[in-house]
Amino acid sequence: MKALNKQQEIQVYYEWCYNNYEVRTQLELKGRGIKKSEYTEGIYFVTPKALEKLEEKYICARYDVHSLNN
Repeated sequence: MKALNKQQEIQVYYEWCYNNYEVRTQLELKGRGIKKSEYTEGIYFVTPKALEKLEEKYICARYDVHSLNN
């Protein structure tokens, strides 16, 4: 498998969580529908509409913490 260059690297990981998406990223996210976690660095909670906007701007991928195939 080829290594991804900087532009192809996944920047945002997301998973459905309690009527919103839990987003993990090293980016500093701001905007409507985005709430920073008070407890964990690099985790945000975003609305479905806010996630659509993130997907337009960044390379995003779904993750599943319950899967053995992470």
